[in-house]
Amino acid sequence: MTNVQATVTDSDGQVWFGGTWSIIFVPNPDNPVVTNYNINGVPLDPTVLTQSGVMDASGHFSMSLYDNTKITPINSSWRLTVCPQSSAQCGFYNFSTTSANIDISGALTFLIPPPRFLGVYPNYGYSDLEVILSSKPGSTYYNVMYQCQRYYNSNTSQWACVTFQPPQPVPPIPIVPTFPMPQLTFTNSVVLESPSSPPYDWNTFLNGGFFFVNNPNGINAPPDTTTDEFYILILADPNLYGGSGIQIAFNTNVFTHVWLRQWRNVPTPNTWSSWHQFSMSS
Repeated sequence: MTNVQATVTDSDGQVWFGGTWSIIFVPNPDNPVVTNYNINGVPLDPTVLTQSGVMDASGHFSMSLYDNTKITPINSSWRLTVCPQSSAQCGFYNFSTTSANIDISGALTFLIPPPRFLGVYPNYGYSDLEVILSSKPGSTYYNVMYQCQRYYNSNTSQWACVTFQPPQPVPPIPIVPTFPMPQLTFTNSVVLESPSSPPYDWNTFLNGGFFFVNNPNGINAPPDTTTDEFYILILADPNLYGGSGIQIAFNTNVFTHVWLRQWRNVPTPNTWSSWHQFSMSS
């Protein structure tokens, strides 16, 4: 077997790191059937006749091949294809093995074309030198060495990597409540006086109306409450409750009881009912 190795460097001096290589056995045109070839009567191994791989970070690769001088029929050869990590074309090299070790680096540098490609998306390559400029602002390519998208500035005649910052989210506008409203769980319910039958409990009125805060100084609080009460008037649907409403008062310091009274049209029009008290928890 012959050990074949190479470090692929093009005429620009660029090492083809990350490039690919492949090789195939080429029979003598006068004897084109590959299965007829052998060494001392032993057929050639197909895994040797066709090989491929990736160049390392130094652009280096190696392989083991049959010595062509020992193969029957005679005058066979090998065809090597090397491709850069680029949008450019590959290079080719035909050769025969005649010794135990061969380094074909110099031959590849002489034969392979240096990468050249247009500066348009999604082309990529090793360096700015490889880009065929379109002489237009915004020419671009992906640089596999810097791992970035590079753009050409026609004003400065320079290439540069451009990084994009994602837009920052706009912080939400905080909602400032107009008054503190505790989350309350009522532990028992009181049936209220109602203008219709059957009577509605406080949940019915609570779900059917809407809230606003009244001035505590303008409403008569229950005699057993302390200061800092909230008075909430719940206006019911006039079609359902005949224009009646409910007024709730509770203490903001100790959430233990709530007082509720109803604005009614019957039995006496436009009057408040008496206060009803029931316990609650926050």
